[in-house]
Amino acid sequence: MGPTGSGKSTFANLASGTDLFPVSNSLKSCTETVERTTPFEVDGVSVTLIDTPGFDDSNLSDTEIFSRIAAYLSTSYEQGFKLSGIIYTHRICDYKMGGIAMKNFSVFRKLCGDTSLKNVVIVTNMWSDPPRQIELDREAELKTDEGLFKPALDKGAQMKRHYNSVESAHDIIRGIVARNRPSVLQIQRELVTEKKGIENTEACEELDKNLAEVRKKHRLQLEQYERELKEALAAKDHATQEEMQKLRSEVSRKLTEMDEKRKDMARAYEEEKKKSNAKINELLSVLHTQRLAAEEQQKRFEQLEFERKKEQQILLQRIEQMQYVNDAILQQLRGSPQPPSGQHDSIYGNVRQKGESTFPENDFQSLDLKSGHLL
Repeated sequence: MGPTGSGKSTFANLASGTDLFPVSNSLKSCTETVERTTPFEVDGVSVTLIDTPGFDDSNLSDTEIFSRIAAYLSTSYEQGFKLSGIIYTHRICDYKMGGIAMKNFSVFRKLCGDTSLKNVVIVTNMWSDPPRQIELDREAELKTDEGLFKPALDKGAQMKRHYNSVESAHDIIRGIVARNRPSVLQIQRELVTEKKGIENTEACEELDKNLAEVRKKHRLQLEQYERELKEALAAKDHATQEEMQKLRSEVSRKLTEMDEKRKDMARAYEEEKKKSNAKINELLSVLHTQRLAAEEQQKRFEQLEFERKKEQQILLQRIEQMQYVNDAILQQLRGSPQPPSGQHDSIYGNVRQKGESTFPENDFQSLDLKSGHLL
């Protein structure tokens, strides 16, 4: 998660080794829906990243974005998925954290809840190489300022740098995987466990707090335009009248849209849940296919291992038999009074009964053990 243009999609593409998510060099948003990478591996661990649009999307309202994120998170939780970690991206080149950025992070914190902040990694990116002093100073400020990231860090969140490389992205993921503590986000608990309506969640209330400020701003503008329109009417200033009427109509339209979208949030949430269900089912299908392939590979490995051990056992038996036969031959050559046992007589049919020589009598009478010559 993170503001538009903060590098969320770039991080996901680098880490997964794909170009699944479109990226932009401008502040215009490219990600408008919640999407996931295909599962990939980091040090043998299967990882799936989820990319979300920012609340300052250039094409969608904040309520639309919130409905999409909430729907995906609640649906995935209903299907049994928990997030092992949450990455929040922030541009280190932003030397001021303005109102939009603060709004993004405040809603993000309400989505997660304090108990899940231990799974949050705040990833700063777009660093210079080597880092400039102003960037290092900015990083220190983000960590220590009570109005920025310090409260989240105090509750267990971590802060790491991303140097726009695959290895750097994988290092961040390794840190999340190593902790291995999947958790339930506050928005998931509210929507699924507590059965709250989306408009009654803490994140929505936080978002609405920001929207209330926008509505207040629009209403003040509307009042100003109406005053100016009355003055223009009194002065019979037709040009100003026309301009004020247009401005008043535009602000009124925005206020109406905001109110309607707020009322329709529950409906939009349910519609997004249907779409999210399809995406989650697709992910389940992919994971099921991967699991079956892994199980089949394990079976093949076990079969090969079984055959290898069986061949090894047969080989060892043959070696023991050969060794026993060699010992039996040596005993006969040395004139041992004890011939091989009955078991080895059966293997080598020329081994005679006790007291009989195993060599023809006309071949030799005895063996000189010192010289090794037949006598």
